[in-house]
Amino acid sequence: MAESGDRVVGYLTGCPDSAGFRRARRLIWTPWLLLRIAARRYPWNPDATRVVRQSLGLAPEPERSLRRVLPPSLERDYPAHLHMNVDAEARGQGIGRGLVERYTADLEAAGVAGVHLVCGVAPRPFYQQLGFVDLGALEFRPGVWIFGLGRRLGGAAAGGHGGPPPPL
Repeated sequence: MAESGDRVVGYLTGCPDSAGFRRARRLIWTPWLLLRIAARRYPWNPDATRVVRQSLGLAPEPERSLRRVLPPSLERDYPAHLHMNVDAEARGQGIGRGLVERYTADLEAAGVAGVHLVCGVAPRPFYQQLGFVDLGALEFRPGVWIFGLGRRLGGAAAGGHGGPPPPL
């Protein structure tokens, strides 16, 4: 988490074992969340609708859709994943870079081989500047591109798999 004064301006969340995370989400957290939504413990809103539809396979998930164009070795070469947000007014101040550097240093210390992420067009250059390479791209909806990027850690040679993404 990144703070400026007394407010949070950014965060990074991630997991060193994406495959394990997905299993736990499918077997533990998603059923628990669906039960809570059905029991009205959470309000029925667009987020709840999206979770239910995606969980039942009635709506596409960007990450699942992107998997079909990512290299089969993704979880071996880039087993960790991350998700980050920095407030628009706090961007360009090194906050995102600091969050990524701290997270990748922690992953390297734990012996993790690499990290991957999913992003849209706008943040892609930022991640590329931090050493992430394109692993695959997909037009999720007409005009909406999503990218899978990865970065090898621990001195492993970086390099993309599967060629460059299609031109925008």
